[in-house]
Amino acid sequence: MSYTQSVVTEIRRKTSGAFETPVKLGVEQGFVGSLLNSHNNNLEEQTMLGLDCLTTIWVDNNVKYMTKKFFNGDLATVSNNGYYILFVADYSNATLDVDYFFKDNGVFFPEFGISGAYFDNMSDDLYRLLVDKADTYTFSNSQFKINPQYKIMRKEVLCLRTDISNMSDTQINSDILISEKVIEQKADDNGKIFIKNNIVNHLGAWEKGDKS
Repeated sequence: MSYTQSVVTEIRRKTSGAFETPVKLGVEQGFVGSLLNSHNNNLEEQTMLGLDCLTTIWVDNNVKYMTKKFFNGDLATVSNNGYYILFVADYSNATLDVDYFFKDNGVFFPEFGISGAYFDNMSDDLYRLLVDKADTYTFSNSQFKINPQYKIMRKEVLCLRTDISNMSDTQINSDILISEKVIEQKADDNGKIFIKNNIVNHLGAWEKGDKS
């Protein structure tokens, strides 16, 4: 069953038989302010036009890094409160070093520190596989099954930068850590892929007394 419910978007006071100018309650986007250092007039414009943002992208060891500074690139326009800054690390092109994969008739394992597995050379033509992670490897009904742990695919860290004079593209000590999102992925022995998003609210933890 569907139904509609009225939403109060403004209030007006009646005096001497007339109504004063209405006071908007901010439910509509047009009456909600835009982001800090934005040159949009309101959230409605911000939704259509986007944000003032300076983006820097680079690659190091097959990891793609991106830093987004939420102002127009002109420090003269930045509020004394600073600006939001988002640090992104994308590991999707650097997964071969930590992935299990098959090629031709062979199976490839990550390094021992990640996989807990290594091959022992018993003779010139004979090897045996030694594994040391019970939660990753199982052997039953003549089948060897690999259930790898989650690996990080992408990490996003949101901060408020208060040191306006420092234009570093990496996180600095004075940046106020707000929250972060970590995207992890794994595949089981049946070929199913699991993707897990984990968002950590650091301000919430700080307010509850955890200052670490």
